[in-house]
Formats: sequence, structure tokens, C-alpha cells
Amino acid sequence: MSRLVVASVMACLVLTAGAALAGEPTASRVSGSLTVNGEKTPLVLGYVDESPDDLIVVLASKEVPRDVVPFIGEDVARRLKIHAIAFTVSRADKALTQGFNGIFYPGPEMGFAGLPQGTAAIELTRFDATGIEGRVFAAEPFESFDHTFAFD
Repeated sequence: MSRLVVASVMACLVLTAGAALAGEPTASRVSGSLTVNGEKTPLVLGYVDESPDDLIVVLASKEVPRDVVPFIGEDVARRLKIHAIAFTVSRADKALTQGFNGIFYPGPEMGFAGLPQGTAAIELTRFDATGIEGRVFAAEPFESFDHTFAFD
């Protein structure tokens, strides 16, 4: 897969991706937060993994090892104390899709929760060959595996 750069942002999880890069993904600044059981963590770095049909976007609290983007895994999240959300955007309809969607966090008993369909929304202002820009958010907190999650 080729990679895109996620560039700087405005409010919430606003994403901009630049030109496709060969090799490893490069982190760029993003703005937003992930809340797990009431504990809010800023999301400050973003990565985009590109395929012919979709993009997987990863928003993280700190740098993610390049070899695990976009599939972080709960062991990496726990070991490196990373909070992150990953979601898939379809190129065809420019909407969230049932691809790789999940939340990673350094929980003591679990470090991953799936992102249930319908819990997130995306508002894109640009999605073309040169990049993606927009906002992703959970309209309201949701529960998964006895944990409560929210992101904006």
C-alpha cells in the first residue's frame, strides 16, 4: 500500500492528507480527543494508509511505530501507552465503511474495541487525488466491552 501524509488540522478531528508517499507513513499534526471511561486523551498525530478502494486513517495520542500503521494492535497500544482510533473511508462513496475500524488504548485487561457501525460520522470537505480533509466524530458516547468511548 502507498501512504499519504495527514497534515495540520482545525477543530475536532479535521484531516488533510498530502501527496502519496512511497514507503513508510509519515505522521502529521491533527487535533481531537479520545475519551475512554471518562479519561480524555488528546489525539495529536495522524496517518493515512491508502489502497485502491479505501483509506484507513489512524489518529493517535503519540507517535506510532511505522511498521504497525494502520494495524496497531492492543499489545503495541498497551506497551507504548498509545490511544488511537482507526477508521476506513470508502473512495467510491466518500463515507465511513466496514473496513478496519477500531479504538486502541492501554487498558489493563483489554486494549482494543471495535468501532460499532453507526457510532461515528464523517463530514468531508475535500477527498480527491491530492488529499482528504474533513471531520470525524462520535455523535454521542457509546459502550463496548463494559467501557464507554467518545471521540471528537
